[in-house]
Amino acid sequence: MIKIHPNPFVDLATTDDINRILQLWKTEMEYLHTLDPKFFSPTDSDKEEYEFRLTSAFDMFPIFILRISGKIEGFVNIYDCDNGIIDCNMIPYCEIENLIVSRKTSASGRKRLLHELKKWAKKEGYQRIDFKVHSKDEKVVEYYKMIGIDFTYHTMGLKVI
Repeated sequence: MIKIHPNPFVDLATTDDINRILQLWKTEMEYLHTLDPKFFSPTDSDKEEYEFRLTSAFDMFPIFILRISGKIEGFVNIYDCDNGIIDCNMIPYCEIENLIVSRKTSASGRKRLLHELKKWAKKEGYQRIDFKVHSKDEKVVEYYKMIGIDFTYHTMGLKVI
C-alpha cells in the first residue's frame, strides 16, 4: 500500500510504476511535438523503444518519481552515471535522460524532485548533473534559469538534408 503524502514526495520507482511513467513521457513528447514537429516524432513509433530502455534501466540506474497525494506526477531517469565519467575539467558528473513533471504540477513539485536528485548525486560523489531542455520549451527554460540552473552547454542541430 502506498502511503499518500499530500505534499510533493520523491521516491525510487519500481516496476509497478512503469505504466504511469510511460504515460507522463508520452504526454510530454506529444506536447514537445507541437512545439517542434521536425525534432520530435509522433510518440507511437518511439514508445516501445522507450519502454524497453526504461525497463532495462531499472537494473543499472535509479529512476526517481515525484508523488503528489499518492499519484505519480513526475519522474527523472538517469541515463549515464559512472564514477569513471568525468568532463574535460576532471569533474565527475551524471546525465539525465528525462526529467518530466506533469504540466499541471506546481513549481514546488519540480523543485522537490530536483532537490532530491541533487542530494542523491552528492551522496554518489557527482559534482554536476547534466540534462537537456528543448530551447522552444520557453516556460521550462525560464523556470530553470529562475532557480539558478546554469545553461553552460547547448546542443546544436545541423541539418544535413
